[in-house]
Amino acid sequence: MHGYDTLCVKYGTQLNSLPALVENERHLREKITIMCLMDMISTLPAEERRIALTDIAARTKLSVDGVEFLLMKALALHLIEGVIDQVEGYVQVSWVQPRILTKPQIQGLKDRLDVWITKVSAIAENLEQEAVGVRNLPSAHLINKRIPDHPIRRVACASDCSSSSMTDSSTVSSKALPKPGKLLSYDFRSEAAKQAASKKGDAPIKCLQWNIERGYKLDAVIEELKKLDADVLALQEIDIGCDRSAGEDTGVRIAQALGLNYVFLCEFEELRSPLRDASSQGGGVHGNGIMTKSDMTDFQVVEHTRHPIDWENPTHPLCQKEPRHGRRFTLASTIQTPQGPMAMYTAHLECFCGMLDRIHQFSDILRHSRTYAGGGTTPQAIFGDLNTLAHSIARLSPYYCCDQMRW
Repeated sequence: MHGYDTLCVKYGTQLNSLPALVENERHLREKITIMCLMDMISTLPAEERRIALTDIAARTKLSVDGVEFLLMKALALHLIEGVIDQVEGYVQVSWVQPRILTKPQIQGLKDRLDVWITKVSAIAENLEQEAVGVRNLPSAHLINKRIPDHPIRRVACASDCSSSSMTDSSTVSSKALPKPGKLLSYDFRSEAAKQAASKKGDAPIKCLQWNIERGYKLDAVIEELKKLDADVLALQEIDIGCDRSAGEDTGVRIAQALGLNYVFLCEFEELRSPLRDASSQGGGVHGNGIMTKSDMTDFQVVEHTRHPIDWENPTHPLCQKEPRHGRRFTLASTIQTPQGPMAMYTAHLECFCGMLDRIHQFSDILRHSRTYAGGGTTPQAIFGDLNTLAHSIARLSPYYCCDQMRW
């Protein structure tokens, strides 16, 4: 802005002789002021975009009140995304509209990309160090399943689920529902299956990973699992008693149908709410599980040290769509396979939060895995829905993945 004003003074006579410029001088100054704001933001690293209103005022030659109007206009035009804190006198910018760059600006972008690459390399090295003691599972077949695209089955909301025994039926009452962080375990194996699983051998162990997406297509999932006939299953998005999944215990349905040993870890109480549509309606709980043909011991709940989304905050956009109580956990168990003990993990890392937060959550799992390695429980299998694809897509939105890795 200082450069623009200098030019206006230097060439004032020539500019005033052009009626079109004189008539639109106010609009021109507004546009240049907005460009000044965007240039100021774009030159800052993503982690340093908490900007004092007084700093913007100095750069744009506006009063603090004028800066607030400038920011509101930029937000309204979707040129930036962020939050204005009028009390503290700051704006936190999470996104700025891409635009044509000059050569110096391109050089600045290159420099920031170099810094970003350095950070990623440092994180990779840190993960390698955290992974000491985690070994590959020998003689194992790994299967990673994903539900194919399908129209969501819509379930009518009911006031209450019918009450029945969880060991005899997959439809449950709210009184039987676990709280977040709590476990349920069942063993649906026959005596013959238990005896067969206890025999030692060196046959390959078939392991399967699948996010079953709340069991929307539960019958199809069960039929596919029967065909695959895996020895160990890591499953995510298991519903118990939710309206969207017909009030069923989807994990028990699967374990019963396949005759497996099963442990479930609750992550969230899915609240029944008018904010949800029928395809997402709650009323029950939601979590992850491990199923196996073998015996399981030493169930453990891995607490994560970082939770990028506060699901207890009713003002969060995601919480307004799907109200719930709870947080992310990871389930661990020791499986007594025919080849010997194997540490098994099933995880569902947070979605729409940025790469760094998921790296923190995965590092928690790696740190926990050292306790197994230190105790001699190897090999180890860490399975789960890590939501890595979601990050690459969500970063195109100005609302998600706004950490310093966004560049």
